[in-house]
Amino acid sequence: MRFTITFALALVAALGLLLTACGEEDCVPETCATLEVECGVHDDGCDGTINCGACLTPPDAHCDNNTAVNYDDGTCEEGTCVYQPTEEPCGEDVCFVEGGVAACDDGGEEPVEPGDCDINGFQAVAEYSHALEDEEDGELVVVRLFAFSAEEPPVDQLTLEWYLNYGAVFTGVGTYPIEQDTNYAMCGLCLGIDRFDAEGNFIGYFFATSGEIEVTAFGEDGEVFSGTFNDVVLSEWDPLADEAVADGEEWCIDGYSWSSILGDEPEED
Repeated sequence: MRFTITFALALVAALGLLLTACGEEDCVPETCATLEVECGVHDDGCDGTINCGACLTPPDAHCDNNTAVNYDDGTCEEGTCVYQPTEEPCGEDVCFVEGGVAACDDGGEEPVEPGDCDINGFQAVAEYSHALEDEEDGELVVVRLFAFSAEEPPVDQLTLEWYLNYGAVFTGVGTYPIEQDTNYAMCGLCLGIDRFDAEGNFIGYFFATSGEIEVTAFGEDGEVFSGTFNDVVLSEWDPLADEAVADGEEWCIDGYSWSSILGDEPEED
């Protein structure tokens, strides 16, 4: 079976997801998560800076709990949740965004998530990808995308893989259906999410059983690899038995888009 928890943990470590000291021995640098920001360059509290990504401008930006989390000008209309193409006025209620869907809540601590699954949507703070070729004939054999929901635990690691020697078809730009009647050990187009708790311990795995992947750009190393997930449904999965968990949860992802540079791997500390 190709899935290994050790490999997933190694990638998490490679991203620097474990807290490290910065400068002085007792200085722990801030992260985008602890600063509660999704874009811009900020002071990390240890005589350094942290880059949380490029800020957006409407209509691509959105509001979260009446705060413009990734607007270029840092403003957000009171009581309105914006996530193109959905705009829903919330009145005095707070707004939140989950999986590209704008919704309202009465101000409770746990807003009701939109969507039909137990978990909905995916947002990444870091994405990496690579394509591997056969050493003898130069033919493409594996294409992979790794996306991480946070820079430090707890974190969800999304892994999208095309195994051409397991029957997957990959021709670059195009649409690829996920039609699983198999398991991870035998899949050609494989999509899964590993979950890790605050201590970095593996706590669960979800495996995609339906939906489609739309690839919008693909080239050589150093070029853009991008695409979108459409109507993807993942089932809670037992990685040891390599089968769905009985009465397990489902995770829906619709509209998540990625854009990475092929061959851009995490830097090791």
